Amino acid sequence: GMHADSDGWVAATGTQASVRPGKFTLQAGADGTGTLESPDDLAFKPADYRAIIVKTAAPEAMATVGVDGQTADGKWIALVAATDLSKLARVSAGLLLPLAGTQSDVEFRRVRLNWKTNGNQPLILERIAFYVQ
Repeated sequence: GMHADSDGWVAATGTQASVRPGKFTLQAGADGTGTLESPDDLAFKPADYRAIIVKTAAPEAMATVGVDGQTADGKWIALVAATDLSKLARVSAGLLLPLAGTQSDVEFRRVRLNWKTNGNQPLILERIAFYVQ
């Protein structure tokens, strides 16, 4: 069955997180910006993937969403620029954040999800998946 697990993803400073079975609830900071960072051992190469899929209970809680990658030397680079929710494709698995042609040959040790809230609603995250080419 479902178990409470954030899979090593952590809310960055200013973002509050609580984990319940099958649900990761994230409350953005007072400025309406939330950040969630992946574990530090991803070895993620955007060239190998078509998109990142973000599944949330209510996508409308986000006004914009984007993804950054962290290189081996600690630098964060935008992989998916902050994008208006209305411009993202929705598939059954969630919101599709396309990675087309981004930093293709670089390997990232971590990625982070950044979003701006819509009226400061909490984000209820169900899954983040990497969609293979």
